Amino acid sequence: MNRHVRALGSMIVGALRGNVPPHEDGRIRIRDVAAAALYDSRIRSWKGKGYGIILPNGVNVAYFTCGSHFKYLRMSLKSIEILGSRRIGDIILFVDRGDPFSKAQVEEIKKLKLNVHFLKGGHVTGWGIGSLANQLEAYRKLARDMPDNYLLKMDSDTLLVSDGIFKRLGGDCVGSPCRSRNKLYKYNIQGGAYFIRKGALEKIAGMPIMGIALGIRPCPEDLAVHHLLSTGGRGIRFVKFHLPFRKRRITGKDGSVHYDHSIRLEMLESQSARKRYSAVHFWMEKEKMRSFFERYFGVKCADA
Repeated sequence: MNRHVRALGSMIVGALRGNVPPHEDGRIRIRDVAAAALYDSRIRSWKGKGYGIILPNGVNVAYFTCGSHFKYLRMSLKSIEILGSRRIGDIILFVDRGDPFSKAQVEEIKKLKLNVHFLKGGHVTGWGIGSLANQLEAYRKLARDMPDNYLLKMDSDTLLVSDGIFKRLGGDCVGSPCRSRNKLYKYNIQGGAYFIRKGALEKIAGMPIMGIALGIRPCPEDLAVHHLLSTGGRGIRFVKFHLPFRKRRITGKDGSVHYDHSIRLEMLESQSARKRYSAVHFWMEKEKMRSFFERYFGVKCADA
């Protein structure tokens, strides 16, 4: 106990002296500081064991997911299966222990023509230091099993619509820019899908996160990863491969207003657009994901 208390004190002092991003709401939660202190104490004594899985020499894909996101995850995985890119390796699913898949859901995933690994990751969904710590620990272990290549991290509500981005990879991390939710950065990587090379993954997963606990609130995973990459001297290459959010305002004869989101489908009709945009993230608009999936891929979700 005394060792952890001393470690906590030294980490707080070190974080305050270092590059701590401005706190969004001005409050520091003891729960977050405790979770960060526990994680930081673990990385010092970590023995370096992975999950013991053998991953192919391609771009493997990782999800942090849960049972309640299954209907979105299934469409996301189906988009990868339909795309059938040879550049994609295996699928790694880190399943939240508080919301696991049912046996029926596991069997549905196994029916897909993908090589899927189901791994336990503790609490790995949602925002917060506890979730971030578990995600980074999962990254650290996974990096031991990875080839010297990229890992593609995807959200359950993201569809892969082309493999054009795979031809433009380079550097430590490749992501689409997103307007930052933190004052320190103008942009951060878009969390729906980003690529990170094995060496950079090992680097950030071995970095202390006390500075994030003291500085970023709330703590979305994409902003936290962006911060660790930036402070760890790892470069981020921004490539606009996420299809941007677009909607068309339509006013009816009776004066009613609604929005048509089909403009995204129209944008992907040209071959040049399909080479440029590879991912569609349905964050804050998950209800649009099914109709887009069915119209773009020509597959009913009941048959997907």
